[in-house]
Amino acid sequence: LPEAARAASALAASAQLEAELQELRQAHAELQRSSVATMEELQNAQQTTRDLQAEVAQLKHAGETAARKAASALEEERQRCAQAEAELRATVEDLRKSSLTHASPPEQEPRLPCEGVASADFPFLSPPLPEAARA
Repeated sequence: LPEAARAASALAASAQLEAELQELRQAHAELQRSSVATMEELQNAQQTTRDLQAEVAQLKHAGETAARKAASALEEERQRCAQAEAELRATVEDLRKSSLTHASPPEQEPRLPCEGVASADFPFLSPPLPEAARA
C-alpha cells in the first residue's frame, strides 16, 4: 500500500509538473509572439525614421536652393537699383550742366519804389478827409 501511495503521489506530482510545463510552453509562445510584434514595430519605426530623414534632407535641399535663388534675385535687384540710381544721378548732373550753360539771366523790369502799395496802407499819406466824411 505504501508503494501505491507513492506511485499515486508521484503520478500527481508528474501531472502537476506536466501542467506547469504546459503553462511555461504557453508563456514561451506568448513571449515569441510578443517579440515578433515588437520586432515588426521596431522595423516600422526604423522605416519611418528613414523616411523622415529622407524628407528632412529633401526639405533642407529645397530650402537651401530657395535661399540661393532668393539671394541671387536680391543681388540682381540691388545691382539693377544701383544702375538706375547711377543713371538718375548722371541725368540730374546733365540737367544741372545744361541749365547752367543755357540759362539766360532773368528779365528784370524796373519797378517804381511804391508800385503795388495802396494808399489805404499808409493813411497818413492821403489828403485829410473833410469833417463830415470822418464822422
